[in-house]
Amino acid sequence: MKQFTDLGLEVPLTELDVRVNVDANDNANSTGLAAQAVDYSTAVDACVNNKLCPGVTVWQFNDPVSWIPDVFPGEGAALPYDAAYKPKPAYNAIVNSLTAASGKTQYKPKKN
Repeated sequence: MKQFTDLGLEVPLTELDVRVNVDANDNANSTGLAAQAVDYSTAVDACVNNKLCPGVTVWQFNDPVSWIPDVFPGEGAALPYDAAYKPKPAYNAIVNSLTAASGKTQYKPKKN
């Protein structure tokens, strides 16, 4: 990103998703979800820390509508919400990155 923004070009992050390995029921394990959260945070941080990154767009909303499983067998769970519309660690990572960039305190997800 920096190579292009150093040239004065805007570089938005678009169609962002981060696929992980899934089991036969399309479920990811906690290790994969934790790594995914780090990757989402890294991407969002890269954008918010670069004035020529106008924004981040996530590919879709929740896992069942993702294109990943159809193209990459054994991989999926690529989006911030699961099939039940529950936020995954990736969602919290995105919110924490945006909160930190705003200068406010870290976001603490509510317990259900």
